Amino acid sequence: MLLSQHVRRAGITQLVEYQLPKLKVAGSSPVARSISLGCMRGALRTTGFRIAAFICFAGVLACASAPPSSRSALDHAVETFVRGDFRSAVTQLDAVIAASTDDGVRREAYTYLGRAHMALGETDEAVDAFMRGVQLGDTGPCVAYLQVLKQYVEGKPSGLHMSEVLTRGQLAGAVVRLFLEGGSEDPSGPTPITQLERRGWLPPMADGSDHADDAVTHAALYVVAANILGDAGRAKDMDQVMPGGYRAAARATAPVTGTEGLAVLERIRTMTTK
Repeated sequence: MLLSQHVRRAGITQLVEYQLPKLKVAGSSPVARSISLGCMRGALRTTGFRIAAFICFAGVLACASAPPSSRSALDHAVETFVRGDFRSAVTQLDAVIAASTDDGVRREAYTYLGRAHMALGETDEAVDAFMRGVQLGDTGPCVAYLQVLKQYVEGKPSGLHMSEVLTRGQLAGAVVRLFLEGGSEDPSGPTPITQLERRGWLPPMADGSDHADDAVTHAALYVVAANILGDAGRAKDMDQVMPGGYRAAARATAPVTGTEGLAVLERIRTMTTK
């Protein structure tokens, strides 16, 4: 009894170095066998605990040092996009596309990459991103955005970077596709201009005609943007959509280019679809 209590009090090192050599540990000795088995069980328990702790610690280190998955990297890039930091979002989305082997992740990344380029007024780059998304099998957002862009870029190699003017008809068509339910124009229904006028987003002309080929000025675009944001409860964000505020826009009688118009619409869409 005294010996077993002493063994329990002794550490593994003390037991091995001092206690066991003093005992006759022949296999036939019940005392020796009980001490040896007890020590072995204790050693195994201690060793097992240390191994388990080491494995857990190694797992924590591995998790901490492992690179983020392509999905988490994409989620982070989308968060940057939603915050309106489009330039940083482009950089992050390019990195996701380069690193990922998941076609689903890459398709989604191309969608947001195209939208970020649109919001920055980089329409050629936006078209390229949407086209790459379609090539990877996208049949949804990328195709829808290409339909919006088609009226501007079809047959024009340099895209919207040409010095062309955004017309009322083009602006209304883009707004219908981007913001109205269904996202498409119905040839048998009211024109896009009529739809926007009925919603109160586009002020009607004095003579009641569409004036679809008339140029859109910065002041007119400001009114349309303010109406869309107002309906979405985001009127306070107008300065982020068109920097300079109402006074700057109201004084701007210069026509809007297609690039500028689509960039404004994409910034609105980013804010109203959070």
